Amino acid sequence: MNSVGKNIRLLRVRKGWRQEEFASRMNISLSALSKIETGLTDLTLSRLEQLAAVFGLTPAQLVAYRDASEMKMAGDMEELTRLLEQRDAELLTLQKKVIGLLEELRRTREAERG
Repeated sequence: MNSVGKNIRLLRVRKGWRQEEFASRMNISLSALSKIETGLTDLTLSRLEQLAAVFGLTPAQLVAYRDASEMKMAGDMEELTRLLEQRDAELLTLQKKVIGLLEELRRTREAERG
């Protein structure tokens, strides 16, 4: 499913419209709508404008539409990436401390034998 088709399907579902109902609103066949939603057919500019108008959007808004859950997921991914980078930095600091302690232990043992 291409992103425009996915957006159309998502918006249709959010409106509570069944495919049959939406196809009727668009004055297209159910199979044509199905092909649009699954990305099996390319949209003409006039069809894109028609679809966008049904949702009260511009064609650009329809193409670029992002669901709030997708935006939240993207935000969550950014937060998780930031936390992972922070943990990596903490791990590096701890590794340096362990190496320092091991070197100190080695020096102490050598001095005791010495």
